[in-house]
Amino acid sequence: MHKAIDVVINKLEEKKIGKRQVNYKMRDAGWSRQRYWGEPFPVVYRDDVPYPMLETELPLTLPDSNNFKSSGTGEGPLANLKEWINFSPNAKRDSNTMPTHAGAAWYFLRYMDPHNDKEFASKKALDYWGQVDVYIGGSEHAVAHLLYSRLWTKILHDLGYLNFDEPFKKLINQGMITGSSRFVYRINTSFSNSDSSKPSPQFFVSKSVYDKWQNLKSSEFEIKVQELISDFNKGTIRIFNSIFQIKRRIFLNSTPCQR
Repeated sequence: MHKAIDVVINKLEEKKIGKRQVNYKMRDAGWSRQRYWGEPFPVVYRDDVPYPMLETELPLTLPDSNNFKSSGTGEGPLANLKEWINFSPNAKRDSNTMPTHAGAAWYFLRYMDPHNDKEFASKKALDYWGQVDVYIGGSEHAVAHLLYSRLWTKILHDLGYLNFDEPFKKLINQGMITGSSRFVYRINTSFSNSDSSKPSPQFFVSKSVYDKWQNLKSSEFEIKVQELISDFNKGTIRIFNSIFQIKRRIFLNSTPCQR
């Protein structure tokens, strides 16, 4: 697939009808939080136009306050601190704060050189420590912290600050901290598809469902699967895009696998 992409891009450039370009794709996520806690935005608004603060004005820290109630205007609690927001007759600060992703996306880099007051980490420290060897996190991290960590790492690499473009050498997902089961089983429904030219749907069910089904007779089990297929055709069930195993003749293997 990747080789084919390179061939197509090379042909487009050769014919001068296209060019190679790196695009960073990210799921939609709000970067502003209407709360007190969090990193304040290092921007100044003049005539509603945001301008980045000068490096000599950083870091911008949260003002001391014991008023964390809503402002009543749809803005964050910082809007209650009028002097801090309207610090100049011609300029104002943002009343929102950044989400925890802002700091969590790169904290492991800062750990390499935490007392450096000139840059987030020196090249010497970054080259010495390199990537994180092992990262252990739950599935709730996958579309938040880990996603942004990879994005920030790749951008910093492309800008020349890092000599690696992946933050972690190895990732271990131990499941959700709340204890929900990460055991999921894949059902192969090829026995129920009369038209061999069409791919058979594959279903993923939780361990709790499998535990209820594993002692059923084959005929009873096939009825359950047929019900799944019916629900799938109606669009009323969710298909999990992962690969797991199950102990049954019509399943793929004999041992469950933990994500």
